[in-house]
Amino acid sequence: SVANFDSICYDILNKGGKKMLPIERLQKIQVILEEREVVSIPELEKLLDASKATVYRDIKTLQKEGKLQFVRGGISKAPYDRRVELPYHVKRSSNVEEKKRIAREAAENIHPNSTIWMDSSTTVYEMAKYLRPDMNLKVLTNDLMIGAELAVLPGVEAHVIGGMIRKGYFTLVGLFALSNLKGVQIDTAFFGSDALSIKGGCMLLNSDEIAL
Repeated sequence: SVANFDSICYDILNKGGKKMLPIERLQKIQVILEEREVVSIPELEKLLDASKATVYRDIKTLQKEGKLQFVRGGISKAPYDRRVELPYHVKRSSNVEEKKRIAREAAENIHPNSTIWMDSSTTVYEMAKYLRPDMNLKVLTNDLMIGAELAVLPGVEAHVIGGMIRKGYFTLVGLFALSNLKGVQIDTAFFGSDALSIKGGCMLLNSDEIAL
């Protein structure tokens, strides 16, 4: 179509340099919406360095997936559906400063020479940055990303429990993970949850992680 042709020409000629792939633009739009309530179309054109036609095409893609909605002045996140888990990259990129503050406070409450559990949470992931070498910790986790961070930390003996990998989430779950966790004595556990309530306590959307 003419609109698509104009978009392609814009991407090739405007400002030069490497352009984001469509999947990268879709991910960036979702990250932006996590940080801001409403974003205008002109703002998105600048932030994505893309034409209006390209931006509208990306918006329509995300709208069909129920991830955003048109509002007066631009776009906003779709009304939150408590039944749907956010993609990992969106979780990882949202509320970063708050997660760092929580992670730093949590790390300060770890006793040296102890065995701790770090679950598959993007907030718990941030804790790895605050584990000191002199703490001499043994750490168990069911998260591949956390395991990779722990692998290069001095003074930390890291154990990844194994299991089936949740697609797109780097989380190890299932019977193998459960059996590996049995019989392990843990001093302190750190975990995140998708929701909290007085009646329901800590709640997760994925049943496999609930079992762990």
